[in-house]
Amino acid sequence: MDECSNNECRAPVPLNVRLCPTCGHDVGYPNVRYATQPAERAALDERYRAARDAAAKRGANATFSGFEEAVRTRSRAVITVGADLLWSLFESDTPLYANYERQVGAALRLPAAPEHDHDRCIVAGALFGSFAPEISYAALSLDGKGLTSYGRRSNRTALCTIVLGDFAIRSRASLLEENSFSFVTRHRLSVGIPIPAGYRATWEDRHLLAVAKLADRLNPGTAEARFSGLLLSTEGDRETDEFVEVYIYGPFNRRAIDDIIEQVPGRTESERIDIDRARDTLAALRKT
Repeated sequence: MDECSNNECRAPVPLNVRLCPTCGHDVGYPNVRYATQPAERAALDERYRAARDAAAKRGANATFSGFEEAVRTRSRAVITVGADLLWSLFESDTPLYANYERQVGAALRLPAAPEHDHDRCIVAGALFGSFAPEISYAALSLDGKGLTSYGRRSNRTALCTIVLGDFAIRSRASLLEENSFSFVTRHRLSVGIPIPAGYRATWEDRHLLAVAKLADRLNPGTAEARFSGLLLSTEGDRETDEFVEVYIYGPFNRRAIDDIIEQVPGRTESERIDIDRARDTLAALRKT
């Protein structure tokens, strides 16, 4: 339980609830509140300090500090989408990016194949419980490139990464050290097994999580040019993708998008038109 932040109320509020059930006050996004619990932050800080000390023993202090600063100041949340979905988001301010649960629930798409749908529900439930439908999934990136194993919803080939603006997500985003499927499997999360502490972070603490995870790969000779590939590595196979996952509470529209990166170029005229129109619209929005 948390305590309602309304001074006139101060009623207990469950961690998985956003609005105080007594006065209706907004106490904050549940995914972020989970990441700010004292035990969670203490465990992450312990992992961070252990990673820093180990890097120092290897003589990798400078590399460690450089990577940490790069993630702290330059990392962004990115989502990979097809050209058709990209343009549908930019047609007006009305369309919202919706996650899998929202699309299925609104009958906008069929569920995934039964075994994959089953796995999705298990993983989302293990990490978020009843507020899983509110969570949109992204990845943390240093160069704006995303995961090429995600984003296709048809046989069209183009893939673009949308880079989300910090202003649009910083208060409602949390992070997990790795892909949620891998995390739930590795820690054997199930009934009665809690999420281990120290693997989640707020947006402002994303650099602590990244170095706690990756510091053992940082050596005195690690070039800065390798930082992007350490933080996010993808060859188009979800089984081998390596990344830090970002969870954004609630939907967003085109004004939350800072940049568009064409990662797998469109081969058809319609794909190229969709991408060009989205880019032109984004450029126009930046001027307003």
